[in-house]
Amino acid sequence: MLSELSVDNLAIVERARLEPARGFTALSGETGAGKSLLVGALTLLVGARADPEAIRAGAARARVEGRFQLEPGPAHDRAAALLALWGVDFEGGEVVIRREIAREGKSRAWINQTPVTIAALAELGRVLLDVHGQHEHQSLLVADRQRDVLDRWAGLDDVRAACSAAWEAWRDAGAERTRFNAEEERAAIEADAWAFAYEELQRAELKPGEDDELASRLARLRHAGRLTQALARARTAIAGAESGDGGPGDTTGRPDAGALHDAAEAERALREAALVDPVLAALADELASARVTLAEVLRAVDDALDPEALDPAEAEAAEARHALIERLTRKHHRALPELIAWRDELGARLARAADSDSQRVRLAEAERAARAALDQAARELTRRRKAAARRLEPALATELSVLGLAQATLTIALDPVDSIGGAPGPAGAERVEFRIAPNAGEDARPLAKIASGGELSRVMLALKTLLAEQDGVDALLFDEVDAGIGGAVARAVGERLAALGRVRQVLCVTHLPVIAAQAERQFKVAKVEQGGRTLATVERVEGEARVAELARMLAGDVASPTTRRQAEELLALGTPLRAPKKRAPGRAG
Repeated sequence: MLSELSVDNLAIVERARLEPARGFTALSGETGAGKSLLVGALTLLVGARADPEAIRAGAARARVEGRFQLEPGPAHDRAAALLALWGVDFEGGEVVIRREIAREGKSRAWINQTPVTIAALAELGRVLLDVHGQHEHQSLLVADRQRDVLDRWAGLDDVRAACSAAWEAWRDAGAERTRFNAEEERAAIEADAWAFAYEELQRAELKPGEDDELASRLARLRHAGRLTQALARARTAIAGAESGDGGPGDTTGRPDAGALHDAAEAERALREAALVDPVLAALADELASARVTLAEVLRAVDDALDPEALDPAEAEAAEARHALIERLTRKHHRALPELIAWRDELGARLARAADSDSQRVRLAEAERAARAALDQAARELTRRRKAAARRLEPALATELSVLGLAQATLTIALDPVDSIGGAPGPAGAERVEFRIAPNAGEDARPLAKIASGGELSRVMLALKTLLAEQDGVDALLFDEVDAGIGGAVARAVGERLAALGRVRQVLCVTHLPVIAAQAERQFKVAKVEQGGRTLATVERVEGEARVAELARMLAGDVASPTTRRQAEELLALGTPLRAPKKRAPGRAG
C-alpha cells in the first residue's frame, strides 16, 4: 500500500504530503484545484514520462517521493524478486521511490536510495500501483494482460504452466532435429574429408601431453654425448676414479678419493675426535646424512648413464614421432589437445552419419510426439478458457449494470494466434481480448479504443471488483470513474470502491459526495493565492471539516444548513461501509 506521498515544486504544488488510508481514500476539490497533479505525481513514481515544463516557476527541480509498505503476499514476492534482481535493498517490506525532474530536462529515479532506470520504475510500478481513468499505465488494456487476468480468475495457472512446458519441449525437439539436419547436410559434403582426417588421426594414436614429453626426451637424446661426459664428471667427483694400472707398484686397485670417500674419511675423523669432545658427535651425524644424500645422487647419475636410456635407435624413433605430431598440428591448424578433441568429434560425426536414417526417424517422431502433447495441452487450456469466459461475461454484465452501464455489452473474445505452422504458443492457442459495446446497437470494440474515460474507468472498476482476490497489484488509483453518473449509480460506484478497499488499497479522485462519503479517509485539494502566487494545498478533512467539504461538493460555495445535514446523512450512510473489515491474508489495504 501507498503509506505516504510527498510532492515538491510540481506545477502549482509547492509542497504537499498525503497519507492515504489502508482501504479506500477519496481525493476531492474544485475543478482545476490540482487533483490531477496528484495523479500525475503518482504516475511519475511508476515510470511516466517526466515533463520539465511541469516544474514550478522559480524552482530548479521538482521532486516526488512515495513510500509503499508491502505486506506478505503476491505483490511483496514479485517486488522482492525484482529488487533482488536489481541489487536493491528491500528490508521490512518497504519500498521508497524518489523521482526528480531537473529544469534542463534530466530526470532521475531511486528505489530505496539506489539509482534505477525509468524502465525499472515502470516494471516495479506494475506491481505497486494500477492507474485507471487515463490511457496510461492501464495494465488491463494490454491483450496479454487480459489473457493473464482471465487465466488467474479461472485458476488456470497449472494448465497454462503445462502448456508452456509442452511448448518448450516441442521447441527443443524441433531445434534438435534442425541441428541434426544441418549436420547431415554438412556431413554429405564433407564426409570423405572427415573420414580421411579421422583415419589419419586414428593411425597416429595421439595421446594427451605427448608433445611435451617428446620435447623433453629429444632434448636429452640430441645431446647424448655432452650429457654422458657431464654425468661421468659428476660421478667421478662423487665416487672417485679408478687410478690403479695393475703394475707392480699398484696392487691394490683403490680409486682416487672422491666426495663420497672423503666424506667417509671426515666422518671417521670426527667420530674419533668426539671421543675426546662429545659435542663433535653432532657434526659427525651431519656428515653421515650428507653421505646418504651423496649416495642417492650417485645412484641417480648411474641410472642416467644407462646406455639403453641414450640408445641412438630411440633417438631416431622419438625424432620421427615428434615430426609426425608437428606435421599433423600444422596441417590441421590445431594444437595437440585440440587435435585429439577434433579426432573424437570426427568419430562421433561419422558414427551419426552411419546411423543417420534411424536417427532422423527418431528425431522426427520425437518432434511429432512433442507437437501432439502441445496441441493436447493447448486444447485443454482453450476449453477451460472458453468456459471461464462464459462465466465471467454475465458477472461483468451485472457489475456494469449496477455501475450505470446497463446498455453495455462486454464480451471476451478468444482469437487464434498467428504462428508458424499454426502451432500454439507457450500461453496457448489464442489471444484473449475484452471487447465492449457501451450502448445498444453499437459494435463491440477493444477496451483500449473506448473514448470515454468515465466508461473505461467503470469497466475497470467492474473488472477489479470481480478480480480483486486474483489480481496481484497492491494499490489502485481511479480517476474519472464518476464522469457522467449520479444518484443510485454513483452510490453503487462508491460501494464497489469501498468493497474493493477491503482487499486492496484504493485511491479515487471524485467530484461526487456520495462516493467521497464512503471513503475511510478523505483529502481536499484546494487552490489558494499566497504572496501573489497560486498554490495548490492538500489537507486531510475530518469531522466538521469533512462535513463542510461534502456540503461544498453538494451545493458549491453556497452550502446551506440543508446541504450540511445532507452531508452528515451521507457520512452516516457511509459509516458501515467504512468500518474496519477483516482483510484477506497477505493483502495490503
